[in-house]
Amino acid sequence: MTIDFEITSWPISRLVELTTSGAINLRPSYQRNDIWTTPAKRRLIGTIHDGFPLPTFFLHETVANEKYDMVDGQQRTRAIMGYLDRSFKDEIGKFYDSSTDAAILNYPIPVTIIRSRDVDDESSIREFYYRVNNFGSRLNRPETLKAQYANTPLQVLVEQIAESEWWEELGLFTDAAQNRMADLDFIAELLTLLRWGISDKKLQVDKFYNDTLFTEDEAISLGVKFNAVIYRIIELSNVIPISTTRYKQRNDFYTLFHWVNSNAEIGQEDLLFMYQILVRVDKDISPSNDECFPLQDYAINCVSQSNSKNAREGRNEFFRALLQNTSPTPMGMDSAQDENPTLADVMRFYHQTNDHLKQVGPYRLLDPHQLPPFTE
Repeated sequence: MTIDFEITSWPISRLVELTTSGAINLRPSYQRNDIWTTPAKRRLIGTIHDGFPLPTFFLHETVANEKYDMVDGQQRTRAIMGYLDRSFKDEIGKFYDSSTDAAILNYPIPVTIIRSRDVDDESSIREFYYRVNNFGSRLNRPETLKAQYANTPLQVLVEQIAESEWWEELGLFTDAAQNRMADLDFIAELLTLLRWGISDKKLQVDKFYNDTLFTEDEAISLGVKFNAVIYRIIELSNVIPISTTRYKQRNDFYTLFHWVNSNAEIGQEDLLFMYQILVRVDKDISPSNDECFPLQDYAINCVSQSNSKNAREGRNEFFRALLQNTSPTPMGMDSAQDENPTLADVMRFYHQTNDHLKQVGPYRLLDPHQLPPFTE
């Protein structure tokens, strides 16, 4: 890979002018989101005020002398633009004042303009971006994947889901987490789950990203399957919002998502009944619950090696035992005679008997109305 480049210096005013006019694109496909906190932006402005040099801004010239993609320097550019727009104060608590801070526009910044014209130009620039940001561990995992696999069928699908109203409606991620693309990382996990079933997180997700045979048509088909599961979960969330329960957490949601996907034959009304059971036992799922081993064990599988295949299968088995019991008498006269030990232990914890169970389709289940009420 050969890249032609020019090293030069610009005043900040030129950076601002080109960005404002749209000549500089701050968000090429491989770029990450605006992630800098206000304190970080203030430190940058303080560096300028103190007269210290800034790191190099890397620009890719896409049209000769006219258009550029920002390869490295997006966060700094946004911070500078925000300060000039009076979006935040500097480190001494003052907004930008053009009458006293005009010198900032003349502040020189180092700029490297890349003028590669190779046939494989786009992939070369992505590789350069990846190298610049990966050395020193400046990118997190989802940002690195976005840089490496921009515009591939899988990454396009991941980003489409992240931007969809259905996904947003669940409210699983804070704005800060979304800015660091944690939602994209998790969506990739769920898509991997749909394609290959329960697996160790990183190994199988990386395998999926490296699958060069995965086509756009397959991505469309997988997206339809994903949306079908999410739609059913949203129907549950419309009754009791997922965002108010423990099942908004990644490990719990992963298990819920897998269970819903694996049981498409269960009607929505019965699914809601089962979801209400999960919500009612929510507060008693804890690593410190020594009085009910299944609730304790499930919680431990959410915090200890939680992304391992064993932990994920353990959580799924808890769902299966709790929500798909077919035994008329899961609780025996003593624990040695239990037909469904997991459910029996939970029943004892809540002082339930076999007579309290309700028939739901082919299953004999706890009655959520006999369990402690859910509180947010």
